[in-house]
Amino acid sequence: ALIGFAGPRVRAVHDAGETAGGLLYFVMDFIEGTDVQQLIAQGPLPPERALTIALQVADALAASHKSGIVHRDLKPDNIILVQRGRERDFVKLLDFGIAKLLTPEPAEADLTLAGLAQPLTPEWASPEQLRGEPLTTASDVYSLGVLLYVLLSGRRPHRCDGESAASFAASIAASPWPTLASSVAAAAAPGVERQRLRGDLDRIARKALDPDPARRY
Repeated sequence: ALIGFAGPRVRAVHDAGETAGGLLYFVMDFIEGTDVQQLIAQGPLPPERALTIALQVADALAASHKSGIVHRDLKPDNIILVQRGRERDFVKLLDFGIAKLLTPEPAEADLTLAGLAQPLTPEWASPEQLRGEPLTTASDVYSLGVLLYVLLSGRRPHRCDGESAASFAASIAASPWPTLASSVAAAAAPGVERQRLRGDLDRIARKALDPDPARRY
């Protein structure tokens, strides 16, 4: 299903297979740019730039969900910004290596695509993914909420301190996360007042980050 799946904001997968030595591989486009992790390491972004990036990631996820694919590992390392004409932040979503088919064929019912990738990144994973439950597109929405929160505040809504995945999921459900405005108290983007992060932006992040997948977008 991943072979031939493509879109303007998704890195295309052209082929996949296994070498004579048993090594699994994908053949994908080479993309040169800056990953979002390098960008957020410099601190939170102005809301306009953060939203420009987040909306493009949402478009890429919508294309993958429409094709029946859950990404399962959305995080800044897997989002590349390339220069395209006058656009400096044209998003390319990478690394569908642990993606999962929503409606797999019977013979593929338990297949996790690409065997060697780490199955999740705890602070970007949804609570249901941390618990090992079946996933829907709402799991990617949670990770998108984490991304939006980090782009705007420079911080992650929840920090994993080495506890088990199940314990971390329980702490997310039990601990309300700080509002965007309070998170940027000491690290707002230059020229950005905390007042701008109240209201709609905070409500959008809160809904996407709801521990209950049924209450997310």
